[in-house]
Amino acid sequence: MTNLTFQQIIPTPHTNTTNANTASSSSTPLPRSSHGLSIIHNGTLLVLYGGEHIARTPIHNPSQVLWLAKRMTGTESWQWIVPTTTNAAITPPSRVAHAQAAVGNTIYIFGGRNGIEMGENAMNDMWMLTVHNETTTTTTTITAKWTQINASSSNDTPSVLPEARSFHKMIAIGSNLYMFGGCGAASGRLNDLWKFDTLTHKWTNLGVSHVLRGRGGPNILSLAHDKKIGIVGGFAGEETNDGH
Repeated sequence: MTNLTFQQIIPTPHTNTTNANTASSSSTPLPRSSHGLSIIHNGTLLVLYGGEHIARTPIHNPSQVLWLAKRMTGTESWQWIVPTTTNAAITPPSRVAHAQAAVGNTIYIFGGRNGIEMGENAMNDMWMLTVHNETTTTTTTITAKWTQINASSSNDTPSVLPEARSFHKMIAIGSNLYMFGGCGAASGRLNDLWKFDTLTHKWTNLGVSHVLRGRGGPNILSLAHDKKIGIVGGFAGEETNDGH
């Protein structure tokens, strides 16, 4: 039997005395939901992006949209860090309920919506965030750069791309991203599976599930040493506990 131990992480507030990055209007992130969270740099850096602080309203404040939590060297302590954005003029539109996954130290986000209603301003854009971490004995400087990806389909037909959606899920396996379901802008709840190749920037439609109804908020996980993908639960008009 495997014993699991949960440990709450409570990062200390961001301060400029230990961080060379640009000051923020706040020292900690706002409480939020429908955001993305990824871990990179060998488990030493958490990347928090997007979400809603007021119900169904994307966080628009630039100083609150993107946060990092850094594990301090040689300790179990974490600290909130405000990254320096190297191309501040090029950033994704604010959003809630996007999908987010990491390939190596690069974060990818896809879709979500920046309107209040479920089908309002849904998106199907793909962005990547590269994070560089430079630490000296006295300062930590973390820079972040956003790049929008001009994706195409695997048969080079730009129109054959995933429908704009929110509340979908995405997982990284090797250099590929796998994205399932969500709430589509045109088709309602979705049960389709897509693959995105981060090397070629091409989407491949892997079809729909013949077992699962369309749904938002499912869990997607890698199984059998990355040879299979599992889908569990989600909201399909009611809460579900099925899987495929």
